[in-house]
Amino acid sequence: MVREIERGDHAAARRQLLANGTLLLAVLAPASLGVALTGNCIAATLVGSKFAFGVAALIPWMAMSQFFNCMGTHFVQAFQLGKRLHLQIWVAVVAGINAIGLSIYLIPREGPVGAAIALVATAVVTCVHSTVAGRYAYPIPLPISGAVRVGICCAIMAVVVIQFPNSGWTGLVLRTGFGAVAYALAAIAFNLLGSREHTIRMAKHAARSLAAFRSAAVLKKLR
Repeated sequence: MVREIERGDHAAARRQLLANGTLLLAVLAPASLGVALTGNCIAATLVGSKFAFGVAALIPWMAMSQFFNCMGTHFVQAFQLGKRLHLQIWVAVVAGINAIGLSIYLIPREGPVGAAIALVATAVVTCVHSTVAGRYAYPIPLPISGAVRVGICCAIMAVVVIQFPNSGWTGLVLRTGFGAVAYALAAIAFNLLGSREHTIRMAKHAARSLAAFRSAAVLKKLR
């Protein structure tokens, strides 16, 4: 990607950036949603019963915070690609002011949940700020089409996940397993990241391999 930019092939660089953004979104969105939907299971499994309720309340906020933080890093690279690093300083300054201000306001009122809300708000502001300011350095394309498909796949996954219990190891395994399968099937159905073509190609390769194995077995018996 950097090589394409240095050669002046910005169209190829934007295609790669769009593919990278779609892939990042396709991985982050279901992972973050999955963590949020299994918050009670995770809390009940990892911590004692005295702390499970408090931890469960924090997990969805933590998942959202990590989602926007990771998406923000994708758009932050615009400052490096456009060689305008001074713009990134203002993103960091605004993020710091936002985090401190919200923490001072929310933590005394909401406690740990207030701190988590402050982190989420800061991550959202930073992600949006990086996206907007980054366009003055190097415009990174927004994966809108991919985002729509990911959103639909995540919605299908959520509908499946909430059908299972949200407590203990059993709920964690069921929600994680069936959620992953539902998202994968939805991704193939909507051809997210060309997954349908990849699946068909892999199925054909497996069928050819199986046919070759059977033919070899038949020939071995005849000998």
